[in-house]
Order: sequence, then structure tokens, then C-alpha cells
Amino acid sequence: MIRRPPRSTQSRSSAASDVYKRQVHKKEIISESPPVVFSGNTQGRNIRETGAKGCMLVNADNGEIKGIEFKNLDVFRWSSLEIDISAAKDIDDVFEIAEKVIKKEAGAYSMPLAVRINLTGSSRLHGRILSREEHVKSGIRACAVDCGNGNIWVEKICFNTRDISARQAPLAGSDALRGLLDSISSLQYDEKALSEIAGEFADLFRKLPHEYLSDTEAIHPERKETLIRATEDVRHMLLSRILSSGGGR
Repeated sequence: MIRRPPRSTQSRSSAASDVYKRQVHKKEIISESPPVVFSGNTQGRNIRETGAKGCMLVNADNGEIKGIEFKNLDVFRWSSLEIDISAAKDIDDVFEIAEKVIKKEAGAYSMPLAVRINLTGSSRLHGRILSREEHVKSGIRACAVDCGNGNIWVEKICFNTRDISARQAPLAGSDALRGLLDSISSLQYDEKALSEIAGEFADLFRKLPHEYLSDTEAIHPERKETLIRATEDVRHMLLSRILSSGGGR
């Protein structure tokens, strides 16, 4: 396992000039001639360390390198799955699509898996999914249990779908409701309002564990894109619940 190139190698290869500056936890070939490789770590520890983990086996004869081969050593693997639900017509279709993707992933490995599931795609179900978030999460987790015979753990389910319906279905005679939804939509263009909202939750954010704040998907006052996504999700969720209850008529 080659962890660091010798200084003589570094001077001979410009590709290795930044080797000492980086901490690599994934396998990577910096240079083939001379060979400068990283094996990465031997076991993935979190969702940022997905895929096979192991070591580099170097075959040499009389001081000459004949080949470098990666060998898997991990016994538990992390994986991130992107599931496009654009074709789904109802929530049951979402579960069927998720089941196919999870089953394919489970069949590719002969070891326990930890998976993060990202639901993506443009769909008219966007608002309905957000309003029934826990139901959707439970259904997908059940799919994972069935597909993996207990060997798949769903680390997290992220909702990154988008709505394709009109900017919104007309709310006849509901000026107040339309005004509420438009106000929520305008937040993403109002940096001052977003900053004020983030300030309201400043104390809460300070109390949250580091594991939450380090997650790039988590809502965070210093990550404007997460605040914008949250306001969009609130708008779609409100609209879905209003329409499903007949409030839009």
C-alpha cells in the first residue's frame, strides 16, 4: 500500500506536487509514471466515504513495479442512491420505483449496506410527497428491508423533487391563500427576509449537534440555498394540503 510518494518521486512528477497537502480517503491514481497512488481508507465510515474501500496491492520484481491492483477489504459499504420519480403517478408508484433501484443495489454487493436515498425528478406528486413525508419515508424503508433481507440500513432519505404543475393551480376566490403562497415564494428573492428568518432560529442552530450542521443537505443559516429550498418545500406542502382539503375551491 503506497501512502506517500518519496521526495525524489515528487520532484520528478508535477502531478504529485500537492500530495503532501491533501488528506485522501478514497482511492486515487495521481500519476502512472512514476506510480503515485492512494489506496484510501480500508473501511468507509460515513456517507461521504461511499464505494469499495481497501488497499493497493503492489506487485514488484527485483525492484521493478509490475502492477498495482486494488483489493477490497471493507465489510460494510456506504452507498448514495439517486431515485428519479418523474414517471410516478401516485405514491405507490414511488415505492415501486424505489424498490427496483434498491433491489439492484442490493444485488450488486455481498455485504451489508448503508444507503442514503435521494428522491429526484420533476413530478406533480411533489407537494403530496412533502405533505406525507413520514409515510413516504416509512414505505421506502420497508422496501429496503424487504429487498436486502435485513442487510440494508437506510441512513437518510432526502427529498429533492420539483413540482411541474402550473405556478400554482388556481385558487378561485381565495385571494388570502394566494397572497400567502406568493409571500412565501417571494422569500427566495428577499435576502433581508431570509436573514431575518435565519436570525430567529440562531439559538436553535447553536444547540444542534455538529453531525447535523456538517450535513450539506441540512437547513443552515449560512447556506442560503438550503433556506430557499425550505421555503419552496413549505409552499408546495401548504398548497397540496389546501387543495386536498378542498380549500382551493
